[in-house]
Amino acid sequence: MKRVVACVVAWIGGLVLVNSEASSQTQFFTDPLSGAEFSRIGAVNNPAYGGVDPFNIGVTGRGSVGYEYSIGRFEVTTAQWVEFYNAAFARPDPLPIPEGTRFLVPSQWGAIRDSSYAGPGRRWVVNPSVPNAAMRGVAVSWRVAAIYCNWLHNNKSTDASAFLSGAYDVSTFSLSDFPTFTDQASRSPGARYWIPSWDEWLKAVHYDPLKPNLDGSLGGWWQGPLGSDALPVYGPPVGFPNGSAANQANSDWSGPNFPGARVPLGSYPTSQTPWGLLDAAGGTGELTEGIYTVQGRMLRIIEGSRWDSDAASDEVFMFGNVSPDAQLTFVGLRIATSIPQPGMLGMMIPALYLVTRRVRRGRFAC
Repeated sequence: MKRVVACVVAWIGGLVLVNSEASSQTQFFTDPLSGAEFSRIGAVNNPAYGGVDPFNIGVTGRGSVGYEYSIGRFEVTTAQWVEFYNAAFARPDPLPIPEGTRFLVPSQWGAIRDSSYAGPGRRWVVNPSVPNAAMRGVAVSWRVAAIYCNWLHNNKSTDASAFLSGAYDVSTFSLSDFPTFTDQASRSPGARYWIPSWDEWLKAVHYDPLKPNLDGSLGGWWQGPLGSDALPVYGPPVGFPNGSAANQANSDWSGPNFPGARVPLGSYPTSQTPWGLLDAAGGTGELTEGIYTVQGRMLRIIEGSRWDSDAASDEVFMFGNVSPDAQLTFVGLRIATSIPQPGMLGMMIPALYLVTRRVRRGRFAC
């Protein structure tokens, strides 16, 4: 039987290689529940970032993760947020969300109010008059992002309790978040979807297990987010005014109503992190579970550059920060998950059954 198990493991390992890009460590899959495409992050127990920390923010020694996890290739899209908001608001019983959590309509997204809906509550639809509106990024607060993770964790149940716990305990959210807050610091054990930790975000954007080193070894940290020490070339993509194929990230250009907010996610398909993440530079600044305390005030860490400004945040030793209940025009979300690649478990069970049958009948060879 040990030989059987070893052969099945080897066979499954072959499947993982087939599902990987031929010249990369990346493994992508689309989760049918969330609708998100994920990248599987391996290189367990990778070395932490050992570079400079010129602003003394504590980044040196961070970024090592001792387990596999998956993280969204894209930031949360308008289409995904519309489904969540309709579940939360198109209901006869308002959700019992603590008073300190403002459940606001996003200040930037690609949806509009559904004028054909007569109730109960409110509904939204992806704006049909805007090209690729479903793929616009969404401006959200940390606390509402946590509620979104609860809803996914509970299989998108419409029961009110599905929004209140699972990944994060909403009852811990403070009525006031100034200068400190009592919010649950990080996800609950067993959470299936969550806001990435600071270490998880740093690894997925800046650590490259295939980075060549001078001594011939592989694995290391890039200062920039696109597999390079250089920062991206910022500007609008092809199809937008002044767009150029040379531009690599939707950041550092602005104007009336933040034109960068109207750029669909995925508009820079060749601008990827070493793990294949898109829009890690530009788009929205991305929420993490990280907490930064400055002059006695507690804030949540946001990472990466954003569509309206702050391109320097793409360097590994820079970040932004935000109050957990603040919904700003430039702060969004990229979710993480523990779920396995769909289909793998389903393939393992029949494979093991087939293998054991062959052993019993004396026809198995490995």
